[in-house]
Amino acid sequence: MTLNYGVRYEVNQPFAESQNHLNAFHPGQQSTVFANAPTGLVYPGDAGVPAGTYPTDRNNVAPRLAAVWDVRGDGRTAVRGAWGLFYDTLPGQGDFFQNGTLAPPFQPLTEVNFPLQMASSPFADPLQGVTGTPGFPAGLIFIGWGPEFATPVVQQYNLTLQQQVGDHWGLEIGYVGSRGKNLPIFMEVNPTIPILTPTPRIGPRLFPAFSLVRPTFSAAESWYDSLQGSARMRPWRGLNVLASYTLGHAVDDVSGLNIGGESRPMLPVTIGDEASIDAALARERGDALFDVRHRFVLSFGYVLPVLSDRGAAMRLALGGWQMNGIIQGQTGFPLTVVEPNNVSLTSLTNRPNMTCDPNAGGARTTAQWFNTTCFQRLTVAANAGQLGDEPRNAVRGPGFSRTDVSLFKNFAVTRSQQVQLRLEAFNVFNQERFGQPGATAGSPTFGVITSADEGRIVQIGVKYTF
Repeated sequence: MTLNYGVRYEVNQPFAESQNHLNAFHPGQQSTVFANAPTGLVYPGDAGVPAGTYPTDRNNVAPRLAAVWDVRGDGRTAVRGAWGLFYDTLPGQGDFFQNGTLAPPFQPLTEVNFPLQMASSPFADPLQGVTGTPGFPAGLIFIGWGPEFATPVVQQYNLTLQQQVGDHWGLEIGYVGSRGKNLPIFMEVNPTIPILTPTPRIGPRLFPAFSLVRPTFSAAESWYDSLQGSARMRPWRGLNVLASYTLGHAVDDVSGLNIGGESRPMLPVTIGDEASIDAALARERGDALFDVRHRFVLSFGYVLPVLSDRGAAMRLALGGWQMNGIIQGQTGFPLTVVEPNNVSLTSLTNRPNMTCDPNAGGARTTAQWFNTTCFQRLTVAANAGQLGDEPRNAVRGPGFSRTDVSLFKNFAVTRSQQVQLRLEAFNVFNQERFGQPGATAGSPTFGVITSADEGRIVQIGVKYTF
């Protein structure tokens, strides 16, 4: 038995700015740094606002433990297990910092100096002077960090059994999993007030001085469980093989929700109200956007001997050849059907009702990939203020399979120099890999696949090694 253990400690400090140009959103708090700022928009120097706009998380202790057991003591059967905590820096922190330094009331100013003109120009000056705007115009957009942000953390763990078979083969099967906490997610805290207006998406809001207010909360979670197996052939007479299969399931409440458009949580939240955050995330828990249930990969390589003991003609014709290949296949990624109408009257993501399994009964063609009749649309007139019951990522897109092969011919120039001729074919059988079907209910492309990856690619090259 061999043990490997340790601990790591690190502090990821929030970015700060020497002139305190960053800002934060604290509902109901009036800034004393900028007294004319709208209520809720606060700055470093205001009460409860540190230089980086959120407190430094100082409890990032990350222990790790691993063990391996040689079952028979002959090095042919081994059981391995490991567990560890891993903290990460915040994704997009640099972008937030760079954009935050120009938050209201600060504005960029560009100064253009023109050279002396020797003659008058008949054309109008295309660069007009700077047009001033109030320091805090109406309809401000706030995208930044929540007031109590914690460092994202992931637990990773595995338990595997390894067995050597014969002199050249090794088999492995094991469980691999992880759980993520404190994952960052944009959440809306300034929804439109749910009343019928001619323009509901820009109607009255809870904080009328702002349009969108989307702090990043450290509230999302993720889960991953998988059974992984592989068979590996060590190089033998020029041949090596690796085959692997994964049966996995990834669940979360965040993937795909930190992008624009309709990809955001269905429910708004209240800063400081954990119940509202939990309720919003419960609506989003489902298969992760990157969840693949089945994946198989087979790779191989075969190198012919150099034939150094044969004649020059035979060495040139038959020696130095190398063939490689990768065969892979997997099931599809999930997607969520969205309702384009603002039925909830919150201007957030809307979904239809789901009455049956959309993955059963569909034609599975590019004209109709899933069963679109399983989705019951909602209307503002009949269902105002309601949320559809479709789970997130309930539909499965198309899987794919492909084969890549390559053929190399190696020519030795000197002992330390070599020329390699390369013929490579990617997706050699020209198997189609379709894009995701349309996911907007009621659109002409609803359930229709309109895109595909490029087909077969063949390339020839020469590589000189020295």
